[in-house]
Amino acid sequence: MEWRNILVTNEEYCLFLNELRSNGINNILGGGQVFFNENMIYERGGRIHFNKTIQKYDISAGYKDHPVYWVTWIGASAFALYKGLRLPKRSEINSLVQNTQISFNTINAGHKLDDVQPINAKNYVPREVNNIVGNLAVWCSDGQKLLSNDPQSMTRYIYGTAWDRPATLKEITKYHFRPLVGNSRAVGIRLVKDLSMQKISFIELIARIKKISIILKEKKCFSLHKRDQAILDLFNL
Repeated sequence: MEWRNILVTNEEYCLFLNELRSNGINNILGGGQVFFNENMIYERGGRIHFNKTIQKYDISAGYKDHPVYWVTWIGASAFALYKGLRLPKRSEINSLVQNTQISFNTINAGHKLDDVQPINAKNYVPREVNNIVGNLAVWCSDGQKLLSNDPQSMTRYIYGTAWDRPATLKEITKYHFRPLVGNSRAVGIRLVKDLSMQKISFIELIARIKKISIILKEKKCFSLHKRDQAILDLFNL
């Protein structure tokens, strides 16, 4: 297993959204937003917007190299498969953090800055895993275990602290979790390369996402738990 050394950027995620759209996959589905919150205004961190003039997603000026946030777990997982990678398990990223010397005076947390730093900020180190903690917390591939007959929505873990969260070890290791379509200005995407993974083609990814779209459209036919489990199964999780 290898860690990608930077968080996923707005530019990367915008390209992904436009690739999906060109293959008939829309972010807005049945009144809900599947991959990310595109209705967020600029003043609250809305950086990727749908440009009606060119009929594509576009990025606010000056934010291409900033880590993407307002992303759902479904969007993060789909992007990971798009790249032939995956999201880390909570235990994996916790182990990485436990073996890292953390300087709480220098990480971007506790409102030291008004937003995330770009990936090429002055503290960027090319051959190291950057922003292991701070800047943004990240989605994990795993989550709380629920009983099969539990009616509530399933959740996935979020690990770490962020620019607008406390700069403490307690905050970093605290058990945070959100629903599969939850999103936040404090949560982004960290990817890992797993040599044991079987990569899927883009055509197969589109086919799986279309099945997810059907599941979300027919939400009245499923309990929240069964709906979410069907989505996890399509991601082989």
